[in-house]
Amino acid sequence: MSELSISVRLAVSGDLLGEVRLLPSDTLEDLIRAIAEQVGERGQLKLLLTGRLLDAKATTLADLGFEDGACVDVLRCGGSSKLSAGLRVATFSQDATMRVWSAGRGRKILHLFSGEESGAVRGAVFAGEEGSLLATAGADGVVRLWDAESGERLHVLAAHGQELHA
Repeated sequence: MSELSISVRLAVSGDLLGEVRLLPSDTLEDLIRAIAEQVGERGQLKLLLTGRLLDAKATTLADLGFEDGACVDVLRCGGSSKLSAGLRVATFSQDATMRVWSAGRGRKILHLFSGEESGAVRGAVFAGEEGSLLATAGADGVVRLWDAESGERLHVLAAHGQELHA
């Protein structure tokens, strides 16, 4: 059985972190351990393969669909947020709504509406201690800060007169 060469990228930026070599008969836990050792990460890691969140139910890397030359995206999951119990993902759209999802559970946690006057949401990012805030950038040139647990709008920063993209 020949080794698999697996490239490792940071999911949020696409930066290449390195490469690991494992056997198709190795497990997802073996892959996570190898990546953690290589990048010096001590927190919990979640992996994406072709956009799909991997879980340890499959017994081997071959069962998960790994082939030589595969690339995994690494998500760092840390902290103890009561809301997320792990990784959260924010999505946003043209209709001025944002949603916060539990990637581990695949469920919507929050549904936020920035207001009819704001237009499309162009960007969203978690900030603050353990991702306690969600900042959104709107087509109306306004940044809005939200409590990422309750969904309460905390601040409106209207310093830009033009559409924001991030």
